Amino acid sequence: MALFWSELQGGTDTEVLTQRLVDALQATELIQPWALNIKQGEHTIPVEGLYRIDEAALNALPDETLLSLRQALPLVYAQLFSMNQLAMLPKAARMQTQIKGQLAAKAAGQAQSQAQPVSDMDFLFPPGDTMKFS
Repeated sequence: MALFWSELQGGTDTEVLTQRLVDALQATELIQPWALNIKQGEHTIPVEGLYRIDEAALNALPDETLLSLRQALPLVYAQLFSMNQLAMLPKAARMQTQIKGQLAAKAAGQAQSQAQPVSDMDFLFPPGDTMKFS
């Protein structure tokens, strides 16, 4: 990890470094296509072009191989942790649609009366919605 940060501080291009780390993960066949379907209402929408870390393959790596991937582990764990957020995608899509509708309604109302600044942001946070940091 120290080498990773020293390369970044030393001026190594972050894209080059990231590509090198991804190449190392690909060489060990840890990166796999991700068949993902998002349900939106009654429709199921396939999402293509995504890849994921094969956690079972990661856990099966020999110690020497895992050690050689030490610099890439932050990328691995970031991707694995983000998979837990999949359940949030449909809710985020619903909220985005709701916000767009509310903004359009407010814009239409403001156009009819005089343009007034929006002073409350309640439309961004529906009643009963709780933000948790844990």
